[in-house]
Amino acid sequence: MTRLIAIFAILVFGNCAAAQEPDFSALKDRLARYVEDGDLPGGVVLVRQGNDTLLSHAFGYRDVEAADPMDLGDQFRIASQTKLIVSVGIMMLIEEGAITLETPLASIFPEWAEVQVATPEGLVPLDRPIVIRDLLSHSSGIGYGFTDAWAGTGLTAWYFAGSARPMRESVRLMATMPLNNQPGASWTYGYNTDILGALIMELMDQSLGGFLEERVFLPLGMTDTQFFLSPDEAENLAVVYSRTDDLTLVRAPDPGGPVGQGHYVNGPQLVESGGAGLISSAEDYATFLDMLRAGGIHDGQRLLKAETVALMPSLSFGALRPLGILSTHFPSDLATR
Repeated sequence: MTRLIAIFAILVFGNCAAAQEPDFSALKDRLARYVEDGDLPGGVVLVRQGNDTLLSHAFGYRDVEAADPMDLGDQFRIASQTKLIVSVGIMMLIEEGAITLETPLASIFPEWAEVQVATPEGLVPLDRPIVIRDLLSHSSGIGYGFTDAWAGTGLTAWYFAGSARPMRESVRLMATMPLNNQPGASWTYGYNTDILGALIMELMDQSLGGFLEERVFLPLGMTDTQFFLSPDEAENLAVVYSRTDDLTLVRAPDPGGPVGQGHYVNGPQLVESGGAGLISSAEDYATFLDMLRAGGIHDGQRLLKAETVALMPSLSFGALRPLGILSTHFPSDLATR
């Protein structure tokens, strides 16, 4: 069964002038047809060019069975888009001198000093320490546990919303597992940003959600972005749907873990996953992307230095390049930060 959620899509363009007012009627018709044919439950599409919103369009249903139509302000489980937000938090701490790109992970979490690397010949020691740069670029060798060695750890890929084990304890457990490759040797998608989230909590002595609320969400006015919702707050949360083997769209189980509705409303609400835990709306996330596109500033308030934002694509922040938000040029004096 394939997990399929109601989606939001955000397209952000530069300030180039459009030759004429764009016509989105064909796009709207296609999206409506997807809903009618049972290919999608619904979603929100937001298109911006410069400071102008060219399209803000909700289609289909937040809840198909209830015939509850999708609304522009509806919230979605944004999964790995959480990574970019948490990585911005890390870049803030780098700007402030709390850490650098070359700070060894083991200097903050000592258990990572003796981690080993899996090779065809067996386990071998680290060639060099894992550093913050490796975690930001997913080149640390830390995967998502899809190997036999991870069986029995209780770590289920990216999903932590249902966990009652503190993230700090999960990070310790991760360090007992072998790396997929030597740090810096190759790209391996995994728990890197969850570890960065735990690092923020350790350095700042506050919850990850509290840090992001103070440093990112409040300054940007992202009032619909958080890790968990109370039942009273959940009326705008889009339902998760799955596609069966015969391509039928079905309501995913509740809570159902990583392939269901999840424990974002009714659950322990203890673990704020920096890798895939946030809930947000299209407007909130577009505002966050606009801040990056503007070089770290929003409504006259600077969250990051322009040179820090310009550095980010070189660290393989994969959510940025497809959107064309940032230049890949960065000052040489920041390359070692």
